[in-house]
Amino acid sequence: MKLRVIAGQFKGQLILAPDNVSTRPTTGRFRESFFNICQTTLKESSFLDIFAGSGAMGIEALSRGAAFATFIESDKKALSCIKKNLFSLSLQSQSRIYPLDVLKALRQLEKKKEMFTLIYCDPPYSLSLDTLKEVVEKGLNTLEEEGRFFLEFGQDLKDFSIIPKTVRKMGKSYLLEFVKEKG
Repeated sequence: MKLRVIAGQFKGQLILAPDNVSTRPTTGRFRESFFNICQTTLKESSFLDIFAGSGAMGIEALSRGAAFATFIESDKKALSCIKKNLFSLSLQSQSRIYPLDVLKALRQLEKKKEMFTLIYCDPPYSLSLDTLKEVVEKGLNTLEEEGRFFLEFGQDLKDFSIIPKTVRKMGKSYLLEFVKEKG
């Protein structure tokens, strides 16, 4: 399967997406809406793509002006796509891949005190709420002050213990936004 980069330096370029049931590529329409929401924060940002799949979100961020993108993905087919996509666009020097379980990768990032301006997380909808809560908590620990963490999920998380700043319904999915406040 192939996806297109929507805008920026690599507009129109095709990127690979894994053909397996464990990966659900973010649609072009959703990506466009997401990047419209965070366009003012994107330039020269540090972008973290959690459950990266094809890497489309991080690659789109780089195409639109992010300075660096980090990808977390453990699926072998998806990792192969991310590597091929970064290589085909010559983005290896602006990116890093953590080929690990998401919680292990987030613990490593936390330990290294790596911080991100923007985080995008698109977990499997079957992920347990307890694991999802831990992913969000660990992700928030790597967020810069006034940084933004976005979570795409297939249901409204009304009973989620971490309260988002905003919740947007986008097609069949929800986009929850968490912001790390100053101080």
